[in-house]
Amino acid sequence: MAKKNLFDLTSTADFVKLIQNPDQIIVLDFHAEWCGPCKKFGQFLNDLVVKENKYPSVMFVKVNIDEKDEENDLVFEDLIDKFKVTNIPRVIILKGSVVQQDIKGYNPTILVETLEKLITEKN
Repeated sequence: MAKKNLFDLTSTADFVKLIQNPDQIIVLDFHAEWCGPCKKFGQFLNDLVVKENKYPSVMFVKVNIDEKDEENDLVFEDLIDKFKVTNIPRVIILKGSVVQQDIKGYNPTILVETLEKLITEKN
């Protein structure tokens, strides 16, 4: 991924750093490689952020729910539990550490509407 505000989460510690700024808008995209709707949503995010250069102040963070560490344990199990992710795609929009929107399934319209609202409030 070519943009610094669209990236794959590599550790829970990185997530903790992201939420330190109470004004930072963060989009968490919980996905898996085998999930068709997740791939479709991933392409939508890529087009939105990379091709259209929309929302440069927003951090778009991809969280692979199947990612495992060297001991074969799920890397993001704590985040999956924290946000009660039972289905994917699942998008959680945060402002700092506070959940602003919880989107279940493929629904880019709600994502864009929520981002527009949060950015308008911020300015």
